[in-house]
Amino acid sequence: MNALTHMPAGSKWKVYIPQDQAYGSRETGQIKPFSALIFELELVAVD
Repeated sequence: MNALTHMPAGSKWKVYIPQDQAYGSRETGQIKPFSALIFELELVAVD
């Protein structure tokens, strides 16, 4: 995930993955085809 390389330590970001970069036309468990994915990321520290 490219967003992590741009996040400063201590930041919180909401990242949206469009359907064409996520699962596309495939269905996986509870994730329906053509769904965008949304993640909330928190980078606590970098060692």
